Amino acid sequence: MISAPGIGSGLDVTAIVNAMMGVERIPLLRLEDRKQSFEDQISGYGTLRSALDDFKTAMDDLSSLDKFEIYKASSGDEGVVTATTDSDAAAGSYQLTVDRLAQAHKMGSAGMVAPTTTFGGADPADALNITAGSSSFSINTYNGGAGMTLAEISDAINANADNDAVSATIITGNNGEQQLSLTSKSSGYDERIQASYAGAGDTSALGLATLNDDPDLPGTPLADLSKLDALFSVDGVTGITRASNAINDVIGGVTLELVGVGSSRIDIANDKDEVKKSIEGFVSGYNDLLTKIDQLAAVNTGKLAGDSSLRRIVSEFRSEINTAVAGGNLTMLSEVGVTTNKDTGKLELDAADFDAAIANNFPDVAHLFGNATDGIAMRLADSADLMLKSSTGLIDIRSNGLQESVKRLDDNILRLEALLETREENYFKQFSMLDGLVSRMNSTGAYLTAQLSAMSNNN
Repeated sequence: MISAPGIGSGLDVTAIVNAMMGVERIPLLRLEDRKQSFEDQISGYGTLRSALDDFKTAMDDLSSLDKFEIYKASSGDEGVVTATTDSDAAAGSYQLTVDRLAQAHKMGSAGMVAPTTTFGGADPADALNITAGSSSFSINTYNGGAGMTLAEISDAINANADNDAVSATIITGNNGEQQLSLTSKSSGYDERIQASYAGAGDTSALGLATLNDDPDLPGTPLADLSKLDALFSVDGVTGITRASNAINDVIGGVTLELVGVGSSRIDIANDKDEVKKSIEGFVSGYNDLLTKIDQLAAVNTGKLAGDSSLRRIVSEFRSEINTAVAGGNLTMLSEVGVTTNKDTGKLELDAADFDAAIANNFPDVAHLFGNATDGIAMRLADSADLMLKSSTGLIDIRSNGLQESVKRLDDNILRLEALLETREENYFKQFSMLDGLVSRMNSTGAYLTAQLSAMSNNN
């Protein structure tokens, strides 16, 4: 049976019930609006957490005196040596003399031969054996009795799975004649190439010999392969040898790159440019945090508008910034060119004032920011840590409280939705009964009208 409320009575039952339910749902809409407000605040605290994390990251390069132990190296003659530092470097100056650069060992076949000339092939055991450093491998030159050309030997060396130490190439001269050239992939005596021959064939005709020049006798083949190592002295310590021109185990925390023969002074000093970048990062990080807080606190648009937590955070950070640091000649940020804009509350860095402070008083600049007792960056980082601390920090306390409120609202919304659904069903039942009653009354009225009309006509 198909039922359509209102057909019998002419009443628009659906419209009436919908209008009544619109009024009934006002409390539900208020709960949903309140839930959305809480969710917006949770999102706002997520944004605030991210901003505080970014600010704390900006403090990382300043929050301890160790962070100021940043050094850079300079060379008096970069045509002789260049230098870089790592975290283990310390300030100092060193006199370095390079007597000899490290070389990669090179060997070449004897003379120039036609491209079709072959080596080996007379004995299945014919082979070229090569050792360089810890790598050893063998090239069988029998090749079914045909032997191998220089190009084939070169390709076989480069393709050998056991070879990770030697590269081979072909040098082509006049009339297409060729020479096989072998180069160790690493420099120094320990990585020298050692070649030997096996079998009864003529593989030994390759006649591999050293191609490097003697650094002490230019134009003369190197006979003493120990000269493949670099030879240099540092601050009067002579006779230092290394297999590579990149040296990181002579001066602590310093990597030397030997470039040419000669003498040069190496200076290791505080990297003031890098420290300045860290200070600029601190100023930028603090200002970015204030900008984000301003956005969150904006009336009508901010997700945390009216939340006193924002004022508390700003007040705490400003207090730390404006509190003097004890124990050094510099006690306030303004003494190193960092000041607060009175209109915006943001920090500003006067580069000239900062450059002067760091040039003339580097230790006190480091103390101002990074001393373990009350350095400004250390205090700010500690404050941010407390705010971000899991469970007990300001952010988690507020976020967790809001999440609990959302859970309670979800429960209330579910109960109210069930109640409203039942109420709507009851309204439809009641109006359906009214619809039937009106329909019957209309039918009775029509019948009585017809009867009265019939009686009148009979009279």
